[in-house]
This record gives sequence, structure tokens and C-alpha cells, in this order.
Amino acid sequence: LALPLPEELPGAPRATEPFDPPAPPVRFLAFGTLEPRKNQVEAMRAFARLCARRPDLDLRFDLVGGIHEAVAEEVRDLAARERRIRLHHYLPDAKLHAMIAQAHATVFLSLAEGYGLPVSESLWYGRPSLCSDDGSIAEIAAGGGCLAVPARDPAAIEQGFERLATDPALRLRLAEEACRRPMRRWRDYGAAVAQVLAKAPRLARLLLIEGSAGGGDAAAAALQEGGARLRRLHWRAASRALLPGPAGAPEQPAPGEGRLGGLWAVLPAATLAGPEEAREVIAAARGLGAKVALEAGPGAADPEWLPVLAAADLALFPDDAAREVALAAALRDLPRTVTLRGRFRTGTGAAALPAIAGSLPRIAAAGAPDRPARVFYWVGLTVSQPFNTGIQRVTRLLAAALQRQGVEVIPVKWDEVAGRMAPISAAEAEHLSRWGGPEPRPPQPLPENLSGEWLLLPEITVPVVPPGSNVVRLARGLGMRVAAIFYDLIPVKMPEIYPPVALKNLHAYWEGFAEADLALPISWTVAADLWRYLGERGLPRPVMVPCPLAGDGGGTDRVLTPHAGPEPGAALRLLAVGTWEPRKNYLRLLRALAEAQRRAGRPIRLVLVGRRAGFAELDREVEQLAAEAGVDLRDHVSDEELLRLHKFSDATVFASWEEGFGLPVLESLWRGLPCLCHAGSAMAEVAPGGGTLTVDMLDEAAIAEALVRLADEPGLLARLGAEAVARPIRSWDEYAEDVMLALSRAGVAPGWPLPAVAQRRPLLSCAITTYNRARWLTHSLPRLLEATRPWRDVVEVVVCDNASTDDTPDVVARFRGEPNFSAHRNPENVGMLGNLGATARHSRGAFVWLLGDDDLLTDGAIENVLEGLAAHPEVEMAYMNYAYTRFDEPERLADAREVIASATPIAPGGPNRRVRELREVAGLNENLFTAIYACAFRRDHALRGYQLDVRGAPFTSLLTCVPSSVYALAALQDRPAWWVGEPAVVVNMNVSWLRWALLWHLERMPDLFEEAERAGIDPRALDRYRLNHLAEAERWVRMAYFEAEEAIRANFSMARLLERCKHLPEFRKHHLAGVRRAYAEAWRAGRVLVDPVPPEELFARYGLAG
Repeated sequence: LALPLPEELPGAPRATEPFDPPAPPVRFLAFGTLEPRKNQVEAMRAFARLCARRPDLDLRFDLVGGIHEAVAEEVRDLAARERRIRLHHYLPDAKLHAMIAQAHATVFLSLAEGYGLPVSESLWYGRPSLCSDDGSIAEIAAGGGCLAVPARDPAAIEQGFERLATDPALRLRLAEEACRRPMRRWRDYGAAVAQVLAKAPRLARLLLIEGSAGGGDAAAAALQEGGARLRRLHWRAASRALLPGPAGAPEQPAPGEGRLGGLWAVLPAATLAGPEEAREVIAAARGLGAKVALEAGPGAADPEWLPVLAAADLALFPDDAAREVALAAALRDLPRTVTLRGRFRTGTGAAALPAIAGSLPRIAAAGAPDRPARVFYWVGLTVSQPFNTGIQRVTRLLAAALQRQGVEVIPVKWDEVAGRMAPISAAEAEHLSRWGGPEPRPPQPLPENLSGEWLLLPEITVPVVPPGSNVVRLARGLGMRVAAIFYDLIPVKMPEIYPPVALKNLHAYWEGFAEADLALPISWTVAADLWRYLGERGLPRPVMVPCPLAGDGGGTDRVLTPHAGPEPGAALRLLAVGTWEPRKNYLRLLRALAEAQRRAGRPIRLVLVGRRAGFAELDREVEQLAAEAGVDLRDHVSDEELLRLHKFSDATVFASWEEGFGLPVLESLWRGLPCLCHAGSAMAEVAPGGGTLTVDMLDEAAIAEALVRLADEPGLLARLGAEAVARPIRSWDEYAEDVMLALSRAGVAPGWPLPAVAQRRPLLSCAITTYNRARWLTHSLPRLLEATRPWRDVVEVVVCDNASTDDTPDVVARFRGEPNFSAHRNPENVGMLGNLGATARHSRGAFVWLLGDDDLLTDGAIENVLEGLAAHPEVEMAYMNYAYTRFDEPERLADAREVIASATPIAPGGPNRRVRELREVAGLNENLFTAIYACAFRRDHALRGYQLDVRGAPFTSLLTCVPSSVYALAALQDRPAWWVGEPAVVVNMNVSWLRWALLWHLERMPDLFEEAERAGIDPRALDRYRLNHLAEAERWVRMAYFEAEEAIRANFSMARLLERCKHLPEFRKHHLAGVRRAYAEAWRAGRVLVDPVPPEELFARYGLAG
């Protein structure tokens, strides 16, 4: 939608009376950078020609702006030869605007513009403009006040100069048009933008999840009517997994569509089989990173549905009445009601969009994904084994595809002799290149510093290396990020066919996914399996992005013409490929084949290709049944022979009933052959789309019936063959793109570009924000300077004085001249929170650590912080543990080390470490980013977090007291961070805001815990901190109602306290009776201002009657 920019110049009055300045000389003015596109050189040439041709004219041409090197030589030459051309370079705005007002005409003959701001500025001042007659400039000129000429026609430009120079009446007419024409103002532009935004979809991208009961089409239509760009998923109950597309038409997702992080999903209860299914679907969607808005059905207030609605990220109701009924029942009957009120909302169908939009993050990262230029690629097993298993095919073909995309693939392995990760040898690189693998490159030593690099793990590393560890832990110890391809949990589902030792090793391998940054399951089905597996073991779960495998033949051209099929009376030729193991289901297939051979109207022949897998009893049975049915058994065959077998087959059979993906199905279709396969497991993802005949492969009768259909049903093979060659099949290049998109989007969120600076930017700014604390500053500032002195090449120290009236300027002045130290003083006091933003703006470091004037750095703190920032450049903040003291007599302090030594750590912090998501350590103490001294934000985050709108009465909201918490909880919880577990700073607990302490304990900290819970921080830790702020609940409630000023009483709600604490056993046991008494007395005394409800009724609303 085109919205032309306004012509208004804020702060400059518009010219309303036309005039023509005194002449001679006639003055022309061009402003803006002199560069090829702006075409000033052609204007200068035309002006010079006019001056030479008409020496009788007294003219001047002023050009204001920097000069691009591409035109610098000619610009200076023209100005030297024609003295009436004058170059001014950059001028202050006031001087430039004065020149515009006194010019007879401006000149703007740019060859290409998105708008043409110099023309509109000229018209604002009532000055005619000689301008281009093309593009956006022509749009402006059409409103009057301009003489438009072809900017690529030198003669027309010269003529334009001459007309304006010689015709005062023309200039006056154009000036009158400029003064009279309508011109847009910024307030009108803002209103237009607001109007467009109001009409725009509140939620442009949305998921719709359809339960196993079906019926999602109506919900999809309603959401699309509301303007949402919709993607659909459906729940497959048999697999307990979410699959792409609606249930009736599953889809093959495009690269990148497996990433659901940050997306909202609508889940209509009407499509679900019941509340248990709802729980599973919500958990599965969250496992893939989505948030779920559950649309309530008619029985929303029923006991079996209430806990499910409360478990969703949002519960949506058709109208306010339904919401109120369900909310009242939930607050009364559910044990835990924290955050519940805000998550029960009105709005279903199209109205769900604005209901969900209220929960969208207020901050979004912008810019291109962080696409890695290279990956380190684990191939230890592939280069050591002489064959090409399915997983080794993935390893080889993915590496080759990554190379084709321009990614540098560096194959690595575990070097047992050296005891470290190492590059593969030249011979191993040659072996890796076989079977379509990556082009071999000469091995190079690995870089000494691997911090921030990606290790891609495509193998199943069993036996696990290094001994006593795993590949993921090894890479993380080197500072690398790890993405691992996940294949399946078949041995967990079928443990009876695997030796105990093998299972033990596999469990060690699978549990390693808990330490990875990113899991790349090969299907949506196995993504759900891995999520449950890790959760059932209490292990962390990585970010999961399903990336379905490719289905192309890996080096073989796709067959685009269907096979002709058997001639009348000829045998149906079938091919089955796979190892001899129980899940491949050959016994059922061979028995069904024998039955089909008896029933079919034509012979059925089967070739079975696959190696034995050590199941002796199974081998004997297969051989016996195969002999009875005349099956041709082949062991290992070459790729060429396998291609020949496909060429002379009419269809394939893939009888396996449990797979992580089902690659043989797609490979059959790639070669133009229909495939008979299982209707369940991961085949439910790959089979839809055409070319397959699906049955329950656990049902021999169904298999036999399908074989008979393939042999006898007229047109079936032809139809399936036509579908096989027509359907889309993902290529290895598409799979590689999917993987790279997952890595790119799991990288560092792009921030604001750092402005160019003449000197190198410090890595860290340590900045003290101060006001009238000179006595403390005499201790904290020298200690900070001393601690940073060895690192002053990468650390700067900043002091920002908020217009102190004590000796602060004198204290700061003692240290002027210190390297990389700067001091700033606000001209007036901007408030405590305002000075945080001022201090951040004065800080130049890539990371900004604000400190209070009474905060004392501990020994080694700077080193602990720098360790993480230097080793892990991708982190977005350093978050620090701290200790506290109540000592508040700085004038008596001889040595700050005394206070530091006696300080109490706020909580155990454990070792310093990089964390994949900040929320992993956010709950280690109850600070939750409230204190600046614990946060070293990346500079773009510091500028945002410390410059929020904090207007409002003190402590009436989180923004008016702890904006750093608001920002960190909203923007950073899923971002990588560096945790400093050892206390980095000692802080003084004698705060200056004791007036608001009651609100802090009773309202703001509970608010903060709710925000933290919504941000995904462990609720168990938050409950411990909730209890800390209930330590004297009855006394604080009495003080709030009977002793505190009205500003506190007007902001305290007993209802909110009950909602937030009723689930805590300690609250019920030790505090409930007391706060009930206090509220009852306050109610009788008329002291309750917020939620004034009789005590019995209020407590009964929360199931706390009696």
C-alpha cells in the first residue's frame, strides 16, 4: 500500500506568500550528496554551457553536500572552470534552510528515487524546483511548483535553467503554485499509517491444529477471513504426533516450515477427541516451539476441561459470558491460578486474531538470518566403514548438497590417539566422496578457536565417543554450537530385538540430544518421539526443527515417465528392499504374498533384496516362505544392479510397520514406481501425495488384498504410476536448505547495526550511574578502575552523573586522564530511571554493564565476564550472580575489601557457563533482572531496555520501577547468554525507595514472578521466591490497609494476592488465616479500595471458604 511521505519540515513554518527574491544574481541551489545517481554532474555541465552561451546572465549555482569519489574529480574540475558554481560540502540545517529560502529555484535531477525529499522541502519553503519528470519525483511535481524536465536529456536541462533564469513571471507562478498546493503533514501521515495498521491483520502468520476428530475446515475459513496467513497441522493419534497439513490432505512441507518457534497455533476443542488428547496436542506443539490458544467448546467449565484450558498458553471463549463462567469455576476449583485471568480471553474464529495479538512479543529481531558460512561435519563412522548404510547415505548426500550451496563443509572425527576432535585424512576424504559424497578437499588443521562455530552431527555415534562423554559435550566444551540429526527410537519401541549392550549405548547417544543446541528430526513423527523420550527422563530438550529427508535417488535422474505395467497375462513384478529384521515385516509380507498368488488373476513375482541382520530364526522362516512363494532372494547388490531391478519392476513393496522416515517409499516414487506401504508410523507423512497404496502392514489379510488389487484392478497401477512421476519429491538440495535454515534461525538474533566509529569499539563498558552518592563513589569508582586497568584495551569505564549537588564532580575529576575513562554530567536531573538510558547512550562498548554508585566489584569479576564475552561472541548478555551487604556507612569504610569479604551471596550460582537460553539460569535467584548490576546487555539490548517509556506514578507497574526486567523477560529468555555463577558484585540492600516497599512485596514482585512464568522460567523456583515475599504477609497486609498512604492502598488487591498464592501449601498453612483476618478487619473499617468484596464471598471465589 503506497503512502507518500509528507512534505512538511517539522519546526520550519511553511511559506504561504509567493515571492521572487531580488535579482541579479539568479541563484540556483542543489542539496544532497553529489553522486552518479543524483545526476548533479549533468546539471553542472548544463549550467556551465548556459553561462558560456549567455554571458549576459548573472547566475549562481550552489551545491551543498558531500562528494562521492566516483564524481569527485569532474565535480571539482567543473567548479574550478566555472566560478559561478560553488561547492559548500556539508552545512548545518539552519544555514541550508536559509539558502533554500533565498534561492530562486532548487535543482534536483536525480535519475532514480524512492521519493524525492529535496523537491518537497523546496516546495515547503515556496521555492520552485527544476526537477526530473520521471518516477516518484514526477508524482511530487504533478502537484505544482515544479519545472519538470527529462533528467537524461542535457539540452532539456540547460533549457530549464535558462527558462527559470530569464522568466521572473514563470518563477513567481511556480512559487505561487508551491505556496497554494496542498501538502501533507506528519500528523496526517501518522494518522494514515495508524489507519492502515488498524486494518491490517493483527496476526499475519498463524497455525491451525486439527485434532483427531477432524472438522478443522470451518475454523480455517474463519481465521483466513480474519486475514491470517494460515498453515495447518493435524494430530495423528496413532503416532501421537503433529503432522503437516489438514487431516484429509497431508502436505509435504517446504524448507524452513519445520520451525514453529515463535508461532501461535489455534487448537479448536471441537476437533479433539477429548481433554486427554488436548493435553497431548498442546505438549507436542510446545515441543516444536509453538504457543497454543485453545478454543473452548461448550463444556469449558466442566471439571475435566478446566485443567486443560488452564494448561494452554491462552484459552479462548466465544463471548464474555462463557469466559466469566469458566474463569469463575477455574479460580474456585483449580489449585493453581497464577496468570490464569490474563490467559482466559474472549475471541474465537476470526476474533481469535486480536485476542492472540495481545500476547505477541513487543520486540522482534529484524534482519537476515545468521547463515553459517561453514560447518564442521562429524563423519567418524562413515569414513571408517566400507559400506553405505542408510544413515551413511544421508551423511554423504547432505554434505555434497551443502557444498553445492556454497557452505564450507569441514569433515571431522574423534582421533583416539590424539584424544581430540581432528580433521579426516586425505584417504578418508576420498572414501567419504564415494556414493555421491562431498568433493574431497585437502585436510587442514582445525582452528585453535572454535567458539561459535557449528558442528553438524549426521551420524549415530555408537559406540559413544569420546569415552565417558559424547560428541555433543565435546563440541560444547570447545565453545561450539551443535545441531544433530535424529533418526528414530525404534529400539525403544522394540527392545526385544536388540541386545542389552546395544540398547545401553543407544540410550547414551540419545541422551546426548539433551545437550545439543538444535535437534533435526528426520520426520515430524520422530520429533514427537524424541520430545517425549527426553521429557520422560527429566532431561532438557533442545530446539527441535523437523527436517524431513530427501527422497531423490542421490545422483540418479528422476524417472518422469510411468512404467508401462505388465502385459495382459504377464506376471506382476514386485521389488522389496531392506535388511532382514523383524520390523521389516517380511514374514507377514511373504504369507500375504502366498495368499495373493492363490487369488490373483495373474502371477505375482517378488524380488527381495537385503542383507541378513543376525536374526537366525527369522532368516530360516524367510527362506522357507520365500521358497514356497517362489521369491527371488538377493543379498547385497551393486547400485547399478539395484537400478536395473527397479527398471524391470512394476511396483515396490515396503512392508515395514515402524520407521523413522520411510526413505524407500520416496525412492520408489523417484524411480517412477508405485509403492505398497504402511499407512502408519512415519510413512503417514511420506505416503500422501500420490503414487502409494497404503494398508495396515500388521494385517496380513489387508496386505494380501492390496497385492491382489495391484495385480488385477484395472487402471490402478497406471494411476499410481502417473501420480508417482507427477508428485513433488524433496531433493537433497532442498533438504540441505532446510538444514541451513534451521541453523541460520537458531543463531544469534540480529540486533541494531552498531554505528561506525573511528576507533575500535570496546568489548565491555562498565558504567556507573550516580546521583549524590559521593561518599560511596570514592570507594566504588577507584575499585572499578583498578579492576579494569589490565583490560583497558577492551574495557571502558564510564560515569554518568545525574546532576548531583554534592561532591560527586570532585570525586570524578580525580580520575580524569585515566585511559579509556569518560565522565558525563546531565545538564539537569532526569530521574533515576532516566539516567539509566543516559548512561547507556554514553557507553560505547559492544556490551554495557551498568553499576550503581554503591556497588563494589569482587576480585576476578571482570575476568569472569570477559571470559564468556570473548569465548562466546554469539551471547546476547552476561547475567551475574551477586552478593549483598547492609553496611551503609561509607565514610567509616577504610577498605572496601572488608565489606566484600563479609557479603552474603544471594544464592549458589554454580560454575560460569554459556547457556543456550537465558531462562535456564534466570531463576537461579530471585533478582530476575530487576537490578542493573547483574546485567551486562549487548549494546542494542541496553539501549532498548534502558530507554523504555517509564512514565507513571512510581511502583504502579513494573515499567515504573524495573524496566530492565520488563525488557529482559520480554526479549531475551530464548537467547544465548553467559552466566557468571561466582558473585561479581556486592550490592547494598539499603535502598532509597523504602516508601514503596509494601507495593514491592505485595504487588510488583508478584507481577514479576507472573511475567517470568509467562517467559518460561521454572515455576518451581518462582514459587520459592513467592514465599520469600510472603514472609510477613499478615503484617504487610495490615500495614497496606491501615498504615500506608492511599497511593499504596489504592494499588493493593487482596484478590490478586489470593490468585497468585493459593496453590502454595505454606501459604495455606501459615498465612491464609492471618490475611483473612486482616482483610475482614479492613473490610469492616471501609479501608478496602481495590476489589471491594465481602470477605466470605471473596475467599469463596478462590475455593478458600471457611
